[in-house]
Amino acid sequence: MTAGYGNSERVVITAWSAISPFGIGRSPFLDGLRSGRPVDAPLDSGDWPQVPYSRACLVPGFVPREVLQRKGTRTMDRMTALAVATVGQVLQEDLAPVPGQDTGVVLAVTNGSVESVMDFVRTSLTARSPLHVNPGMAPRGVMNYAAGQCAIWYQLTGPNATIAGGRTGGLLGLNYARRLLTRGRAKRVLCGAAEEFSYGRSWVEFHSRDDHTLLLGEGAAVLSLESAATGGPELAEILAVESRVAVSGDFATAVDTSVEAVLARCGIRPADVWSVTTCGSRIPAVTDILNAKFTPAALAAVPSADILGDTGAVSGVFQIAAVLATAEQSPADLDRIALVVAVERDGTIACVALRLPGSSTDSGQAS
Repeated sequence: MTAGYGNSERVVITAWSAISPFGIGRSPFLDGLRSGRPVDAPLDSGDWPQVPYSRACLVPGFVPREVLQRKGTRTMDRMTALAVATVGQVLQEDLAPVPGQDTGVVLAVTNGSVESVMDFVRTSLTARSPLHVNPGMAPRGVMNYAAGQCAIWYQLTGPNATIAGGRTGGLLGLNYARRLLTRGRAKRVLCGAAEEFSYGRSWVEFHSRDDHTLLLGEGAAVLSLESAATGGPELAEILAVESRVAVSGDFATAVDTSVEAVLARCGIRPADVWSVTTCGSRIPAVTDILNAKFTPAALAAVPSADILGDTGAVSGVFQIAAVLATAEQSPADLDRIALVVAVERDGTIACVALRLPGSSTDSGQAS
């Protein structure tokens, strides 16, 4: 499926932030990516009884009430709190504030808060009657709850959407957000993803995968997208987004055609690509395709965000953040092209091409 690029208006990333196992905010993410330090840690059996994993990659020191510093967090699930806190950080980073009525939110998830869904179902089965459930629990089990809370918390009344695409969701969300901007539905879109570590998610993941060597992670990452015509800072331009489905498990063909379509749409050759990274994939066929197409330098230019563990829906946006962080730490005179490929084990493939402006480019970026 090809992204509709009938409108020639350029869409750019103007700000970003992340809450990750590296820590809370952009600075810990930059420092952690630079050092490459491991972030997995043993799980306290007292805090996480009967969880099928002994280690995980958790956000250190993330207590919703302490981070958000407001009432209303007592009943907030962890995934929503991560999303709300990260959106707030991006709004603080934005150098050119946009009114709330002109700001949309696009948030990618896998299943929403699995823990909230399981709590609701468990109560309906164990209470004296199935009707004896706390009605306040119901909204937290809806997939778009986190995106709605982000809008309510910061009074963002523009379009609000949730993309349930698993590991490809963050990249699919970019295309959705781009359409909102180019069609005049919003002047700014906060586009990101969130995933929580919880008892419920750990059991769902444990029983739905064969490979348990990549530990579960959690976190949220959010990008601020605007039209380049606004004249704000340009951290990266979204050139193209492509998605495919691996029919009959043919991941190699799906990745190959998706990457080729992105390159063709941008008018670039594999040799022109500065960086190509994948997220959420340990499929040998995918690695073989990318190794055959791109240079070793391009494949190694940006660290893999998989160091943060299997972060589900947020893995693609974490990988884009890694691209932005690497470009920030290693500036260049000329523009650079970066590809991020996301693979979901159910067969969904997504690829995005970004242009990172060089220091000699007049992009309007603030110093």
